[in-house]
Amino acid sequence: MKRYILVVSLMLCITTGLAISQETQSEEPAGQSEAVPDQTESKKDCKKVCVQRDGYGMCTEFEERCKED
Repeated sequence: MKRYILVVSLMLCITTGLAISQETQSEEPAGQSEAVPDQTESKKDCKKVCVQRDGYGMCTEFEERCKED
């Protein structure tokens, strides 16, 4: 009986992991396809720069700075 419970829980974990990985894979290409036309239209070298830091040294606010080519 313990083996069956172990097998069922293992299969549940595997199927849940597969479902999550497929969901994240389907979301990534949609985000990448939107970013590609912006990069081809304007040739800019953009970087995110930290503007403000908290007391622990973690960046709390970013600013995007671009250089045109």
